[in-house]
Amino acid sequence: MSDDQQRTRVVSVYLTEDEWQGWERRRQAAGHDDLGDWVRAVVRVAAGQVPTVTDDARRELARLGDHLSQMARYLHVSGQVPAGLDDTLAEVRRAAAALATHR
Repeated sequence: MSDDQQRTRVVSVYLTEDEWQGWERRRQAAGHDDLGDWVRAVVRVAAGQVPTVTDDARRELARLGDHLSQMARYLHVSGQVPAGLDDTLAEVRRAAAALATHR
């Protein structure tokens, strides 16, 4: 959807409390602030509308993958959790969420 288009259609779904909590956990894990954005991203993937990955996104994912690999190697060798692991994982989640919502 282009920036100048406005969403005008509403889709309602009834959920059990357990379903709602499951959706919320998955939304948060994917790094989405908005449930509607997360639902649209999930539906796009389920419908086979996989986002196009740009060269910049590939480079960013490669950088994050390298960083994560270094941290895993450090953990394996030293037996200690590397400093900054939580920040790196959050960055990976944000990048994955950005890719999932990219049109």
